[in-house]
Amino acid sequence: DGRRIGKLLLGCTALGARLRLDANQVWSREQAATFCEAMQTEWEAGCAALCPEHQRGDGAGAVSAPAPRWPPPALDFCEEPLMARLHAQLPAFHAQYGLRHAIDEGALPAAAEALERLAASCATSGSDGASARGGEAFRALQERLGDASCAGLILKPTLAGGLEVSARLADEASRLGKPTVLTSAFESGVAHAHVAMLASVLGGPSIAHGLSTYERLQGDTLSPAFAEAVDGDLVDVPRLQAALDATAQGLRFVNERR
Repeated sequence: DGRRIGKLLLGCTALGARLRLDANQVWSREQAATFCEAMQTEWEAGCAALCPEHQRGDGAGAVSAPAPRWPPPALDFCEEPLMARLHAQLPAFHAQYGLRHAIDEGALPAAAEALERLAASCATSGSDGASARGGEAFRALQERLGDASCAGLILKPTLAGGLEVSARLADEASRLGKPTVLTSAFESGVAHAHVAMLASVLGGPSIAHGLSTYERLQGDTLSPAFAEAVDGDLVDVPRLQAALDATAQGLRFVNERR
């Protein structure tokens, strides 16, 4: 796998594309190291084959060109490259292999804690922006986000406690200088629309979010379907709002006739 990804990185570099990896917290440090070594070796071998001057000068007294920098800009990050119990080793792993990670499953404890604190706050005195902060899991997430080895935060709003919790976690990531990538599971277009709307209002630079699971749906509750608001890699958010309004109106009509 490492060798295949190394070759793929060569293509991404040539095309100006970017690549994200996801290990889903399944690798031991040894497995991750083997992958990274194979990936880097294959990429450097490919660079040398395409640009021999990186290996030698072109004649007597010629100065060799500097070797390509690892990791290449085309490699965005790898989501959760180590088992959950090994996440404390990620800074050292980054220092040794250059692979930056993104937090995905590792954010769920902080999301659950934030949801509980927000619910308690709403039940007593109304929603409080500070109520999602301050717990042990939230502080652990802050520490991970603040480290140079962390490239960003990955959130599935429907699994992380909803839009408000996701927005608060994304705000904290932004405060620490890290982007948030919103992704979908296998929800209907209704949920996809809300995730797309949240993505459209997140601060920071433009970033590619992961909402393509709608392509796996045979049908869609949203009418017109989510797919009709997609044009290439862009989503028409106002069109999604109109689709949500139309879907809600259709449901009201159905309920009134019962």
